[in-house]
Amino acid sequence: MMFSSDSTVVQLDTSGEVVVVAHASEPSRCYLRGAVLSEVVIDGRAEDLPKPQLTADADEVELTYQIADRLQVVVRHTFAAGWGMRLAFSGVGDAPVTVDAVTLALRPAAGHLGWALAAGAEASYSVQPCSGAGLLLGGVLQVGAVDRVTSAGLHLGRMELAGSARYVVQWHWDWYATPLEFGRTRHPTVPDTLCATVGEVLEMGRDDDAALVVSDELEITETAAHVELTSVRAGSYLVEQRSARGTTRVQLQWVPPVEEIICDRAEDALLQPRTSAGLIKLARLPDAMIVQHALVQALVTDIDDATDALDLYTARLTAGEPVVAGLADSQPLAAAYLCGEYNRIGEEDLLDRAVAVVLAADSAAPGLGLAATQVCLALMVAGREVQPVLRHLNWLTERGRAAGSSISQQIAELELIAVTWSAVTGSASAGRRH
Repeated sequence: MMFSSDSTVVQLDTSGEVVVVAHASEPSRCYLRGAVLSEVVIDGRAEDLPKPQLTADADEVELTYQIADRLQVVVRHTFAAGWGMRLAFSGVGDAPVTVDAVTLALRPAAGHLGWALAAGAEASYSVQPCSGAGLLLGGVLQVGAVDRVTSAGLHLGRMELAGSARYVVQWHWDWYATPLEFGRTRHPTVPDTLCATVGEVLEMGRDDDAALVVSDELEITETAAHVELTSVRAGSYLVEQRSARGTTRVQLQWVPPVEEIICDRAEDALLQPRTSAGLIKLARLPDAMIVQHALVQALVTDIDDATDALDLYTARLTAGEPVVAGLADSQPLAAAYLCGEYNRIGEEDLLDRAVAVVLAADSAAPGLGLAATQVCLALMVAGREVQPVLRHLNWLTERGRAAGSSISQQIAELELIAVTWSAVTGSASAGRRH
């Protein structure tokens, strides 16, 4: 069955599952599949889902499920004004029904990525091509609540249906030119970020028709348009805004300052056995990098111990000792570490080794962008040429595109693009002027 609105084409199979969602201008490019019930749990028991009764007319299709003689679920897709999706849950008979969980399957089509927000009464779901080019399909919750979203789909959470009571969840889907257009002014009562450093403010839109429920440990400041929340202690806190429309729930987190975390991690890394000469023998490359950063920032308690530990680790690394299991996979990080040591102690041989590691890379591995940035900055400070490194990074990026790289590979390539962009802005030529 094929249905269409002004801009959306939706195809369903005979079981009622959505098998194609596409834009009318490009009907062969599928964005989304599923939009069908995949799990219903009643009183702690996962129920077998029967084949739905299906009815359809020109601009609407309806699927009716009768589950365990206790629950009726009607899923209705409408196409008169865009694509709407409505789920109505009704108890059968006079006995109350507890629906512990409901999952509505939603799956981005191959070559597409999904993004979701699930904050109770505030929820949305978007799908966009992995390339970032093309339109974005966005769905927004109009009625009801969504507890969470996973790769399996939308999880609607617990429902208490007294007798023949009914609970409705409704979504509306449309097309947007960019993620910014889809997200602009949407979900004002959900903070832009859910995590902050201790003492920093998280801001959420104020709703005068909602009751704000927060932990006593949070400090609250109200303005005309916003509610500002602050914590002086690290932790995770549930914040709710309860209104007639429903309850918006967000889990906000405050974390220690990054300097405190680095200091703690560095002190942990230095709790290693000592050599016969009394030097700390760092166990892993990440430990050495965190100690290096902490030492430069003066965040370690014993500077001499940290200095000696890094000197020993660098000697082991440059001597070819297998100080890291699977060192081949850690080569980009090794280059970043060697650059850090060059900046710390000024031995140019360390910079030469770091450059050699970057130039030897045959793919855009994660971490290579970080290492290349460190290398280019060190070369410019030393008054040396950076163009060989930039040319190699450009070559790796183009090689990855030609090979049709995976998503993780594409992410690594973005690091390289960020580094090589400096050649366009003129930073690369700075090395030649020294």
